[in-house]
Amino acid sequence: MKSKKRKRVHLRTERKKRGWSARHIYEQTKVPLRYIEALETGNMESVQKGSRLLEARMRYLTLLNLPLDSKITFVGPNMYSDTETTGNLQTEGASKTVAYSIILVMIAVICIKLTGIIVDAVQNDTPLIQSSSIEATASSISTPAPVPTAHHPDFRLYTTGNVFATITVDGKEVHNDTLTPNKRYNFDFTKKIEIWSNNVSLLHVELHGKRIAPQGSVANERKLIFAIDRASL
Repeated sequence: MKSKKRKRVHLRTERKKRGWSARHIYEQTKVPLRYIEALETGNMESVQKGSRLLEARMRYLTLLNLPLDSKITFVGPNMYSDTETTGNLQTEGASKTVAYSIILVMIAVICIKLTGIIVDAVQNDTPLIQSSSIEATASSISTPAPVPTAHHPDFRLYTTGNVFATITVDGKEVHNDTLTPNKRYNFDFTKKIEIWSNNVSLLHVELHGKRIAPQGSVANERKLIFAIDRASL
């Protein structure tokens, strides 16, 4: 007894007889377009062989109402007058490419915005920048040293007559001559101020607006030292 001869089918031909598109097969069976392409053309490079391919074959044949034991014959894509499934696959691939491009553009935009935020933060917080070039530029700019006067005592002296005085501020002699009567002399000092005078009775010394008495030791009968240390104030 001869065995029953299996029916030979061209899936794409059968599909077109029914006026169906490859997209219709996908929507009805959920078989991916690349598997539809493989079953119609025999190009298996883009699919996974085994149970998934067998399941796709069964769903396709069932939708076409063909025997499940049908022998599928393959016809290459170049032998068809159109490339319907291939075109669908290309469209699907193009859609993915567009999606990837959009994602890349979004990432680029986010990176640009983050870069702008970082640059603004750095520009607004320049003391945190440590750069040899910036330090070199800053060191090359000659700026006058600030005169620290706000934290120094207000030291003032004047005389009611001709008095010779030698005044030393922080170890540096700043005056060695006769003081002009009734002229106010103001001095700032960081560590120490010393005054030698030949007539203490005519010399008036004020500290923070208050007159102070001679401080220090008498070198001889006619000379007395005002020696004021800032650390003692």
